[in-house]
Amino acid sequence: MRLIDTHSHLFLEEFSEDFPQVIERARAAGVTHIFMPNIDSTTIEAMLSACSVYKGYCFPMIGLHPTSVKHKKMTIMKKNWK
Repeated sequence: MRLIDTHSHLFLEEFSEDFPQVIERARAAGVTHIFMPNIDSTTIEAMLSACSVYKGYCFPMIGLHPTSVKHKKMTIMKKNWK
């Protein structure tokens, strides 16, 4: 059976101590892909780094979480992303 983790924040600091072991356990359990969304601008670098180390297994997803963005910033982003 193939499993895909569609939402993982394993790149966060609280997982750094055993991150490689977690990845290996996921692989052993049949997880074939891990999709990693950033939380806000402070997590992009760690997310991209984790996905670089596990390229082809961990995949970055960059976006804006509604609880991390104020309405005015959302308006600006929408305007600039047309």
